[in-house]
Amino acid sequence: MSEIKKFQDLVNQITSNELVLPDFQRSFVWKEAKMINLYASVLCRMPVGSILTLESDDAGFACKRIGAKTRTGNAAIEPDRKNITYLIDGQQRVTSLFAGFTTYFFDIYKDSLKNLSSSSLRNMFFVKIPANTSQSSEIDDLFGVKKLEFPKDILTEKKYYSTAEMREMISSEKPDVILGRKNSVVDIHNDNDLSLIEKYCTEEKDGAYHIPLQYIDNDDSKIQLSYDRILAKISDSYSVSQKKDENEDRRKIWQKNIQKYLSECLLTLKINQIAVENSNKSRAIDIYSNLNQGGAPLSVFDLVTAKVGGVKDVKYNYNDKVTECFTSPFFVKTDVLSLAPQQWIKNFQHKYDVIQKSGIIENGVISPQFIEVFLKVITFLITKENKPKEFEPKNLTKRDKILDLPADMIASKTENVCTAMKRAMCFFQTRCGIRKFSEINYKAEFGLVSFIFTDDELYNRIEIHDFLEYWYWISLFGYIYPTKQDISIYSEINKFLNFFNNTDSSRYAELKQLRKNSVLKAHNLTDEKTLTMENVSSGIVPPDKISTFICQFYLSQGYKDFHTDEELNFLSESVFGMHHIIPLGSDKKIGESTKDIRKNPYDIHNSPLNFIYITQTSNSDISDMKFSDYSQDEKVKTALASIHYNSVIDGVDISTFIKSRFKAVENELNNHLDSLEKSIDKNWNSEK
Repeated sequence: MSEIKKFQDLVNQITSNELVLPDFQRSFVWKEAKMINLYASVLCRMPVGSILTLESDDAGFACKRIGAKTRTGNAAIEPDRKNITYLIDGQQRVTSLFAGFTTYFFDIYKDSLKNLSSSSLRNMFFVKIPANTSQSSEIDDLFGVKKLEFPKDILTEKKYYSTAEMREMISSEKPDVILGRKNSVVDIHNDNDLSLIEKYCTEEKDGAYHIPLQYIDNDDSKIQLSYDRILAKISDSYSVSQKKDENEDRRKIWQKNIQKYLSECLLTLKINQIAVENSNKSRAIDIYSNLNQGGAPLSVFDLVTAKVGGVKDVKYNYNDKVTECFTSPFFVKTDVLSLAPQQWIKNFQHKYDVIQKSGIIENGVISPQFIEVFLKVITFLITKENKPKEFEPKNLTKRDKILDLPADMIASKTENVCTAMKRAMCFFQTRCGIRKFSEINYKAEFGLVSFIFTDDELYNRIEIHDFLEYWYWISLFGYIYPTKQDISIYSEINKFLNFFNNTDSSRYAELKQLRKNSVLKAHNLTDEKTLTMENVSSGIVPPDKISTFICQFYLSQGYKDFHTDEELNFLSESVFGMHHIIPLGSDKKIGESTKDIRKNPYDIHNSPLNFIYITQTSNSDISDMKFSDYSQDEKVKTALASIHYNSVIDGVDISTFIKSRFKAVENELNNHLDSLEKSIDKNWNSEK
């Protein structure tokens, strides 16, 4: 439903706490320049856009007053309110309008400045009027004060001010400067404060007098009287006639006309309100996303944040709570790691911080993809405990499912899920050659591992870690989820749980068979002919991601860098790049331009078997070498040996190298899977 709202309607709604901010809303972030641009639009009688609201007749969401940083103290709204309207989109504009054209923030936050979301909301904003000084003022006389004749064309709307010229007429000032006291806010009920404002406005400052925007059409009788006095003193400073009575009349007319114009600017200010009913929250999300294409769209997590905030005993912002949980210290359980990562962590010069290395939090904001997995895992966990008969993860991945969960249970399970996801991130880092969350190809696999690790008993069993790693490499190199990966992967959860609980071991047997039939054998994907580029004549090339899988597999095992002494593994601080083991132009310097070859997916040099991660430093060193020097370099030979490729590359044609490299990868992968399989079988038998 769309409705045109007058500014006064918004004033009434906000002052009566009927229009509020849901707790998920981010802080007010507009800078003063942007606020002033908006005020210029209003004073030029320009449209200012739409807002999106969600109508509610319950207390489902925690909320706060417009302009509030947190929902504490006088910024809080009573939890038993009824007929609330949540402001979903338009917070920045509505907050700015209130800061510029009302004294609302002065009154509400005068005793609790710490609750105000931005210091600019306590500032005063003005229209500048050229001062009648001995020197000519550089302030444009848009309002005709010098001749005491307000422009008639502007009043009759035959002519309009431009936003560019009006923008130059608007200024702001901190209350500290106006009132002469630090960390202050204007007290609109204090006669001394009003007197100091009048003094500031009517004394020349940089060639201008000032008219407070917050005084326009203000309902407070004291402010109206002060407004009249300011305009009278400004007009009294000008004379255009020798006759006292004529000057007096012109001053009164000018004062009346500028008041009329400024009032009409607010009266004609209208905002299109798009209102969505409470029963249709998903519709609000879709509308918000369409309104903010290219911006930061509203997410299910935003609504969950507000929903959890509505729980009676919850006194925190849920988004802050989740961020705090993810950033709290995580103690790695080393006895579930394989031996090599244990040693790497022991030798690491810095403290191993799972989340810091994962890159999921930038500038205090958690990756949206990570949050998406978080919501799915918490939905799985709560559903499994509350409605075990309905626990089928593949049916619980839609975004509406989490909105149906009890808010108190979401709050109670949050820490468990955050811990489980840190455990999962540690698993992918230490066992799968993953450094950052963004490097995980199938995010659903991360979700599956996270869900399994919500169970402390399962997390503490090394055979579970071995099994999950075994499954992970088979899934990548066997391409066992060719389509609809989310549904297929999450469907594994119940099968895995049955195996872990010794009720059904069929999925493990199936994985063994998939390993035999599919790992490095998936037709036109990971089979030998595809990876060695024998199928290019038929137009078949391996998927790009196989190159990443191979690089990550070797990183999980650890190896020597190609031209530094660094041992490469998930803890490496260096920047990595994918390196062609056999360079693209073997008769040139390695770094010389080979763009055409690099872009050609049919060129054998671009086989996934020809790639390995090396550091940026090594890449820089190698790029200026001739191939003959590179192939004989002792550090390069050592690096090749560390990835279990012991043949020489000098004088070997690229096709022969790629075929031998396939055998090297195949042997290394199978040896590792054999080791995992033996460990799984041994530990499961010992359990029995």
